[in-house]
Amino acid sequence: MNIFFIISHSYGELDIVAPIVLGLNNKKKYKNITIILSKGEVIEQYKKDKLYQKLFSDANVKVKFSLIFSKFHPAKILSSKLERILSDHIKNKKKARNKFTHWIQEWKIKIKKKIINLYCDYIVRVSLSLLFLIKNYKIFFTNVICYEITNQLSKDIIFLILNNFLKKKFLVLNHGHSYNTKAKVKRQFPIIPFNYKFLVFSKNNITWCKSFGYKNFGVIGFPKFLISYKNFINSYNDIYIPKEYVVIFTRPPHKYYLSEQNYKYLLNTSVQLILKKFKNITILIKPHPREKDKIIFDNLKKEYKKNKNIKLTNLNSVLLTKNAKFVIHFFTSAILESLIFKTPAIEYFIEDENFFIFEPNGSPYRKLGFKNATNKNQLEKHLNKIKNKKFKNISNKNLFKTNLNNFQFK
Repeated sequence: MNIFFIISHSYGELDIVAPIVLGLNNKKKYKNITIILSKGEVIEQYKKDKLYQKLFSDANVKVKFSLIFSKFHPAKILSSKLERILSDHIKNKKKARNKFTHWIQEWKIKIKKKIINLYCDYIVRVSLSLLFLIKNYKIFFTNVICYEITNQLSKDIIFLILNNFLKKKFLVLNHGHSYNTKAKVKRQFPIIPFNYKFLVFSKNNITWCKSFGYKNFGVIGFPKFLISYKNFINSYNDIYIPKEYVVIFTRPPHKYYLSEQNYKYLLNTSVQLILKKFKNITILIKPHPREKDKIIFDNLKKEYKKNKNIKLTNLNSVLLTKNAKFVIHFFTSAILESLIFKTPAIEYFIEDENFFIFEPNGSPYRKLGFKNATNKNQLEKHLNKIKNKKFKNISNKNLFKTNLNNFQFK
């Protein structure tokens, strides 16, 4: 049995695939495992990640680099930008003083968009697809292909061949190690394979996954809770981390999840209180996989930017959580990792009105029992308990149940 994992969305996918690979190796379910990194940013991040390089090397997993054409490709991003410019231009047509000049500008934008779309659809897309299939010809003979929920392959020749003609078996995973619940928003369904199974982390995820149009499910549990993964993390020593440190796991501002104002407040009050309560401790700030370092620097107060004890890090989140004094999360799924090593964890987050469109019941991590704070005073109370060793973390044994038997198609 052979399996291909195609990583096409974000680096967070590897946080799911890596523990699964170790689990499958232990159970000897697949003879050959291949991982294809198909997004430029992910490839660059992987080249710097010694932990996953060692993990896949030890597990005899082949990791290959092959770009595909998706919404993340620079040409596609440019096309979308021109679409927005054209839309705004048409809206402002009535306000234009010189209608003829406005019309000329409109057609210039349309021509540029046509050229970019032609370039995208007939040159970039086809070229990348052919290169992908040549470099990874063994995918034609594999038993199973695993990809993420939004299916970035769906409009590609690669998917057309593998799904429509070869009728390959597909396994679908979420691209984040998250505990998702039902959302109110109407989604644009991805193209779903003929022969597939969606592998969910919990039965509670199924309603959310159905909102994408998927109907066939298997529960595997949260991969990071696999014993083989914990053992690997415990054995990994090729890294320097300060003796005493805390971690702030951030997430970038987003129109639904977090306003810029609240982001700035959470970031600076976290740092302020940590420095106040735990003098000389190192503060490691771990950006979200889709968050640029610049966003953090731009929002930190000047006095904190100059502080040598405050550092940004892109180290593996489980490694960071393992020996941290405590961790603070701005609504991130990485909070679940605190359960592996019983690290004190606080969700520090302000739920905006738009947040309830995607999370109608509020934060699912708060519902699981994680301690939470929505303002500076609440956070300070939790930090006082940690300092006085009176902080109690949640204990949820059901979350630790894993089952990789669903990786076998019957």
